[in-house]
Amino acid sequence: MGFVRSNPHASNAAAAFVPQRLPPQLEWTRLVPPIGRANAALARYDELLRGLVNRDILLTPLRTREAVLSSRIEGTWATFEEVLEQEADPGATALPRRCEVREILNYRQAVQVAVKELERRPISLNLVQRIHRTLLSDARGSGTRSCRLA
Repeated sequence: MGFVRSNPHASNAAAAFVPQRLPPQLEWTRLVPPIGRANAALARYDELLRGLVNRDILLTPLRTREAVLSSRIEGTWATFEEVLEQEADPGATALPRRCEVREILNYRQAVQVAVKELERRPISLNLVQRIHRTLLSDARGSGTRSCRLA
């Protein structure tokens, strides 16, 4: 990891963290078995997805979980369960964090738009603006001058 080195010549008893040299020396022989198991598990999952007519059945919950967790970075707090409740009954008005759930659903939709578009064309200003519009659709900030880079 490293160590802390104090500076005896500093007037305020300053100290500095000195990390180990990079790259660290790894014991690859210990890592090969878990890497092999992880690789095999991913291969099984990939094969399972290939066999499904609609692979989104397994991917959508993972994307939703990722959207919930990533949205917390922006200060958007809603639970996975609240997102599922909103999707199950979009007309429900009793949901306490309706705005936050909308932002999470927009995030998930924006990622899907980006992935789909990037499969057929390179990233562009137009694509960034489309993703931004998707993020702000019916959410906080939707009334602002969105999608403008100037």
